[in-house]
Amino acid sequence: MVNIETMRLLNADTLLFEEFAHPTNQPPSPYAILSHRWGSEWDEISFKEYKKIIVPQENVPTHIYTSRRGYNKIINLCRLAKSHGCQWAWIDTCCIDKRSSAELTEAINSMFAWYQNAHVCFAFLRDVPARKFEHSEWWHRGWTLQELIAPQQVFFYDCNWQRIGDKRVGRVATLVSRVSGIPRNVLASGEARFEYSAAQRMSWAAGRETFRIEDEAYSLLGLFGVEMPLIYGEGTKAFRRLQQMIMEREGEETILAFSYRSPKDGAISASPPLGIFAPKPELFAPSWGTRQGNVGIVHEWRQTPPIFTIWGLKLDCDALRTRVLDQKGALVRTHYLVRLASALFLSSPKTNRQEQIPCYMALTDYLPPEQRADDEIRGKHPSKSAATARRFQYFDGNRVDCFREPLPSFAHHDPRALIEEMYAAQQGAQVTLTPFQEVRGMTFYISVHL
Repeated sequence: MVNIETMRLLNADTLLFEEFAHPTNQPPSPYAILSHRWGSEWDEISFKEYKKIIVPQENVPTHIYTSRRGYNKIINLCRLAKSHGCQWAWIDTCCIDKRSSAELTEAINSMFAWYQNAHVCFAFLRDVPARKFEHSEWWHRGWTLQELIAPQQVFFYDCNWQRIGDKRVGRVATLVSRVSGIPRNVLASGEARFEYSAAQRMSWAAGRETFRIEDEAYSLLGLFGVEMPLIYGEGTKAFRRLQQMIMEREGEETILAFSYRSPKDGAISASPPLGIFAPKPELFAPSWGTRQGNVGIVHEWRQTPPIFTIWGLKLDCDALRTRVLDQKGALVRTHYLVRLASALFLSSPKTNRQEQIPCYMALTDYLPPEQRADDEIRGKHPSKSAATARRFQYFDGNRVDCFREPLPSFAHHDPRALIEEMYAAQQGAQVTLTPFQEVRGMTFYISVHL
């Protein structure tokens, strides 16, 4: 059992609230929990409104609340809880007082544990009959991802509260795995999620939506076993904060293995945001097979995990160097590609073969044609006349300032094609590429914009 803090539960018989605090006041019997897609604000019953139902007030008729579909959810949840031997029940609409920011923060950071500790979870698909099980909007809600993974038992119910099946058994298990993209061993045991890389887990969230943009991050806290304060109003910074915490906690680079290619049409974003972290989960859609490896050049000599410093993200990794020449052979610029891909592998679902992912980050120096790359690599500063404000630093004995063009940080295809695609159009058909040369054992400080 995972430790939980204060939890407000409904008595399935009396429909009254009772609070339990770990560890001295655990629920006297197992509790059931509901997973559902919220309706409109006027459909659901808040904590404040439910208090008016159980403690009627003068001149406030309770039927204005009990006639809502949200109240029907509460009644059916308690009915099912009792049928499964549970005296207590929990639903997020009325069991959290969202007027209290402290209570909301505690609840969201405890949510995965609450679902994991539940005796049974009922997933109510309000919008579909059983025959259209896989077409429910429930599959596209951000919060339902952890609600599917965390509980040991999840039973699905259709729009008429008719049971569809168990997430772990038979045809339903096959459908759940196919629709959600989550492996069956993770559906059988939520702890198995840690057998998969950060990028793989993040890919399960691709295509899911939340009403508030910050909840794209907050709904994933339990999936990665991290806690963080809630700052509604910070927008996409919440998702970047989450990725930073994942890297600090797990120390693996797969969290950087997203793609700026659209999962819908394969197009590369023309103006990706600053920083090395993805702005939204959908960019991890191609990362379903990305895993951390224990072989490859990166891990042959790496001594320390990635560290966030005042300069940015410190990474010990190899770099690949290539030169872009014009038709006459004059040097146009030099590229450095940080080989993070050395430890990333792709598993094919058809052949089960594992192949390295050519996933690189391009660091671009602007060098005047008369300056040799060999001089630059020894520590001479390149020209800054054409540099942008997107600044990177690396250390190799001597400090060299590097500058990055406003281009996608990562792409899941061959790095040579990446350079050709990004730069050839700027230089015309006359541009040629020289072979890559390795620069071993460099420590990069990559500027992180949060």
